[in-house]
Amino acid sequence: MKPEWTVSRKGASAIISMPRQLIVSNTSVLTHTVLDRVAGHPNVVFDFTNCAYIDSSGIGALTRTVRRMEARGQIVVLAGLNDDLLTLFELTKLDTLFVILDLPDSELPALLQERQSLLAAVNAISKALQNAKLRIANKAVDAFRIAARQYEEKAKLEIARIATDLKATRTRNSNELE
Repeated sequence: MKPEWTVSRKGASAIISMPRQLIVSNTSVLTHTVLDRVAGHPNVVFDFTNCAYIDSSGIGALTRTVRRMEARGQIVVLAGLNDDLLTLFELTKLDTLFVILDLPDSELPALLQERQSLLAAVNAISKALQNAKLRIANKAVDAFRIAARQYEEKAKLEIARIATDLKATRTRNSNELE
């Protein structure tokens, strides 16, 4: 029997309704079919409202699928986990890997949009910091070049002074020998 997977759309979000069980016999649907059906959606919500059980292969498939989605730039959220599933995620520390929300469906699109805006702001700040680091590095290189030129000029003056002293010493020695 094939699991009941549905993918619906709510604003910019794809909502994946998870089957009653996410087990070894149905993980390929998640890792292939569902992954393909949500391509292009900026936000993806896994709705676990109807899911009562996940085995280790289901956890592995979910982890791989979420990582692939995030690599594509999608924002992924898990919602509607029952107490048993939430405890499983906490015990296995998967709650630190996934964004898990306990919100009514009506609040998810606004929250995801806000998260997307925050990510865009973080990316803009990161780019600005990279540009600032580049400017600082360029200024450091310029300062090094100026210091190197000044050192070179001082070295030339010192060499000229030494050469003059050497010439004067030779002249003096030469006069003394005569």
